[in-house]
Amino acid sequence: SCLVSDELLQYRHFVTKQLFERDLTDEEEEEVLAQFAALDPEKKGQIEWSDFLYHESLSVLQKFRTE
Repeated sequence: SCLVSDELLQYRHFVTKQLFERDLTDEEEEEVLAQFAALDPEKKGQIEWSDFLYHESLSVLQKFRTE
C-alpha cells in the first residue's frame, strides 16, 4: 500500500488541527512536501506505507525526547 503527497498533506493538516487547533503554515506544507520527496527518491509520486510509518515513528520519538 502506498501514499501520495496529497494524502500525506491531508494527514499532517488533520494532526496539526487535532493537536494544536490550527492549520499548517505554507512553510510547514513545504516541509511536508520536502519530507515526501526525501522518502520518494525515485520520484514515483508515491511512498510505501511502511516507509511512512517508519519515518513517522522516528518523528514521534524525537518529539518525546525533546520534551
